[in-house]
Amino acid sequence: INAFQDGIYPRAETEFAQFLQKYPQSTNAPEAALMQAQAQFKQGKFPDSIALLNERKAKAGNLAGQYDYWTGEAQFANGDFSGAAKTFASLSRNAADSSVKLPAAVEAAAAYDKLGNYSGIVALLQDTNGVFQHTVQLDPDNEMVSSGRLLLARAMSALNDLETSDSILASMNPQTLKPAQDWQRAYLLCQNKIAAGDLDGALSITTNLQQIAAKNDSLRGESVAMRAALLEKMNQFDAANAAYQENLTNAPPERQRQAILKIAELAAVKNDRADAEASLEKFLAPFPDSS
Repeated sequence: INAFQDGIYPRAETEFAQFLQKYPQSTNAPEAALMQAQAQFKQGKFPDSIALLNERKAKAGNLAGQYDYWTGEAQFANGDFSGAAKTFASLSRNAADSSVKLPAAVEAAAAYDKLGNYSGIVALLQDTNGVFQHTVQLDPDNEMVSSGRLLLARAMSALNDLETSDSILASMNPQTLKPAQDWQRAYLLCQNKIAAGDLDGALSITTNLQQIAAKNDSLRGESVAMRAALLEKMNQFDAANAAYQENLTNAPPERQRQAILKIAELAAVKNDRADAEASLEKFLAPFPDSS
């Protein structure tokens, strides 16, 4: 257990396996097998983790719910989103261990999202008799509930029910959200505004997006790119060019690459290649080794 907690997962996996071989009838065997499977998961050995959990599940006892939950996690991480959705959805409805029901419901929705099964998300998370809606009533600011609401709002938007999506997002309290969740909430609101044709409304939200993402280069870069794309769509080319230039520094390489191409593209639109040349030279000077 100490090896596992210290992140020495290969050692933990080996020693749990040795324990199980030496003491197969121990009352600690179900927990040892579960932690061995988790150590395998941490190393990216997803098929091995699933096989071990399936092999030992009959003797899992009161840890059966945890066995199913980590089976679903391994399926999801291994790209088997259909299998993960089935595992998690069943667990959310039938688990004897109530502690895994809510996370299983949200993880099932995340798997449905990967599959583009938005109707599945709605059916699962809007079920008035389901664990998710029950927890919404009891603990609306729960972090897992917030994750589920974001998935539900995204699904509603994908199904073109922008009104319901906006209503879900408006019901979330930004003060209780983690920064990444608050950013997702604002991002979805912005996308809904764009889908509704309200570009001015969307543009105003991008300012909030950048403020939320101030300490996260990846999210900040995405926020800047969204703002720049909106300005470009609104034919505000000078403002769009200035926005893209913000992503030449302190942004992930893919956002820098997009900014470089967009600055050149906007220069062609404005027939002002000298400005683009100057911008790109300004980028090259401090970042000569950038990919």
